Amino acid sequence: MPICHQCGKDNPNQAFCGDCGSALALKDYISEKIQEQISARDSSIAETDSAIKVFERVLGWVKTVAWIVAIPIAIVGALGIWKVSDFWSAVNGAQRSVTDLSTTAKDQMQSAAQKASFEVQGNGQPVQASHGNEPDRGEERVSVAS
Repeated sequence: MPICHQCGKDNPNQAFCGDCGSALALKDYISEKIQEQISARDSSIAETDSAIKVFERVLGWVKTVAWIVAIPIAIVGALGIWKVSDFWSAVNGAQRSVTDLSTTAKDQMQSAAQKASFEVQGNGQPVQASHGNEPDRGEERVSVAS
């Protein structure tokens, strides 16, 4: 009378246990248990392998995207540094130009003021500005630049 290796029940003239359904032949029982363990391990290994493959694929895409983004940023950054230096050079040049122009204008205004002052002191009369539309009567006139 075969005894079930799984549950320990007696099973007369049967190939499988009447209580638990397990194979009564020791060879069949061992094969079944080994298949269960292998399938459990295979599914665990398959899940791990799948997770590793997904991670590697995602990592590859992240690296690719990082290179695609990093190269233009590096190029723009390098050009940006040059452009910023060009900008500041232009600002400094404009500042020098404005300073020179204002100095020249100040000198011209002082010169015109001195000339007008000399003319007023020389005649004792204030000098009238000529605008170009009055007829010349022989008087000295000072043109005022606007």
